[in-house]
Amino acid sequence: MTTSAGYVLVFFLLSVMSPATADDQPGSADDYGRAWIGGMTGRIKWESMIQGEGLKGWKPGDERVWSREGDTVIARAGAQHKGTRLVKGDSTWSHYEFKVQVMLVKGANVQIRFGITEESREYMVDYLGGWKALAISTYERGKRGVTKLDVVNLVLERGREYDLVLAVRGHSVTTYINGKLVNRLTFETNPKGAVALGTWGHRAVARFRDPKIRHYN
Repeated sequence: MTTSAGYVLVFFLLSVMSPATADDQPGSADDYGRAWIGGMTGRIKWESMIQGEGLKGWKPGDERVWSREGDTVIARAGAQHKGTRLVKGDSTWSHYEFKVQVMLVKGANVQIRFGITEESREYMVDYLGGWKALAISTYERGKRGVTKLDVVNLVLERGREYDLVLAVRGHSVTTYINGKLVNRLTFETNPKGAVALGTWGHRAVARFRDPKIRHYN
């Protein structure tokens, strides 16, 4: 075997025996092959939604419910709290992906709300613990109940963390759990507006780690 042929053989063997990279096997380490996406002005990367101290930049419905530990936002609802939320963003948010590692610790429901404006209507990604399903629903302040627009069977174990992505791309709204598509809807209008972390139910406890967002150009 010549020296050059030997080098080629060694290189081939190393390439076969080397462990696959994140790009070869998309997973949570590289956001399931989408660590970044492209836009008109280049790469669009995730931006952390936690800056500074405490919950700077967020608007809590009740400050007693919400706290922060490092990169994790925690909701601890009391006996007097039926539903609560923690809002960030504004009415211009219309084409984006919102991502968070969510864990339901106690209670039956945990939520991601979106399309929040000064108007009465808003939307939510709502885990229905009793039904063991993930729903996209709409809610009008001042009215009782919600209207479920899309419901998909899904089991989320208490105490286990899940990677949740909400993608609002104009009229299209989709959700993903651990990289897999769950809900898919097309709205008549763009549900633009702020987003929020949320819970429903007395004494509910949930953890939201590393919330991020990336806006499409």
